[in-house]
Amino acid sequence: MKPILTIRKSDICEYDLLFYRPSSFFGLAIKIFDSLRYGRFDIAFSHVAIVLRDEEGNLRRYDAMEGYRTGYRETFDNCYVFSLPLSDKEKRGIKKHCLSRQGSKYDRRGILSFFTSIDEDEFCDFCSELIKNALLKTIYWNILGKEEKISPLRLWVLLRKYMFFK
Repeated sequence: MKPILTIRKSDICEYDLLFYRPSSFFGLAIKIFDSLRYGRFDIAFSHVAIVLRDEEGNLRRYDAMEGYRTGYRETFDNCYVFSLPLSDKEKRGIKKHCLSRQGSKYDRRGILSFFTSIDEDEFCDFCSELIKNALLKTIYWNILGKEEKISPLRLWVLLRKYMFFK
């Protein structure tokens, strides 16, 4: 099942996951290596973010993004939207984890650890690890088991059986 690209901004809800196809050279490299690693060439992503409400109550994209510190971004453009049916307790846990990482620096070593023998911290801040660590306490992640290293494509593959794209 392929997700639908770019729904109306008004249809995006808090805690939706936003999957992005590559738009830079670095993103293209992630897509190629990830596609080769998992043998999935039909769809590949180079970035993932989650939608959260900021302090003023506005919906914002929250992610760990190359060249920036972890935190809120305003845009939702050109993304595939994945809905997360969560309990209130799970929502609080996800938001608490994400906000605890706010302002931390993006770590390229985490991405390199996928392809090398470099070990990385459990809470390395790059996009898919930020989302994975936020989801660790949810019922979905407990069903799926614990993955040590995860990329945007692998996250999509694991979650697509338990949730739905908008």
